[in-house]
Amino acid sequence: EFIIYKSTGGRWKFNAIFEATESEADDVIIIQSPLQKTSSVSFKLTNYLRSYAEFQAFFTADSAAEFVVYPKSGMLEPYGKDGTNFIVSFTPTEYGKAKVGKLIIQTEEMQWSYELRGSHPQYKIPEVKGGRFINNRLSKDIIKVLKERHEVKKNFLKENLKTAKTSPYKARKNSKSRDVGNTSLNRSVYSRSHN
Repeated sequence: EFIIYKSTGGRWKFNAIFEATESEADDVIIIQSPLQKTSSVSFKLTNYLRSYAEFQAFFTADSAAEFVVYPKSGMLEPYGKDGTNFIVSFTPTEYGKAKVGKLIIQTEEMQWSYELRGSHPQYKIPEVKGGRFINNRLSKDIIKVLKERHEVKKNFLKENLKTAKTSPYKARKNSKSRDVGNTSLNRSVYSRSHN
């Protein structure tokens, strides 16, 4: 109940229902990293009081496992100092949609939250140097040489006959047939002389 009193007299009573909702992130951290490589972002944070405070740093349960924070615990420097340095790293293990996480840094009296978005670098199509088109036409000189080679027709039958006349196999065969003829002639001469 919420009651308001007026000094001159009067009293008002209200029934109040309070609902605690999740706070908005204090900041958004965007990290881009190639597949299987680690990229890191660092930032500094101080306590809101002028005294050191023990802190815990962790990710919510629904955060992507590719995010890591260092340190996970320690002393937060007081207000007015340089601040405690935090390093958040992102190591993607697969292609797909952007990874999201929520980092919480809390002390006994205060809490900070950071929304993390991890993605791959935007792919850039390689540019062809010297223009967008490939020159796939032959020069006139090359076309002329190709035509000349194509116009000279080779007579394969004539070449084969020349090769057959000079082949070592045919020469051996001819010499054997001459030897056979000579031995038969010698036999006939020998038989006549002995008769």
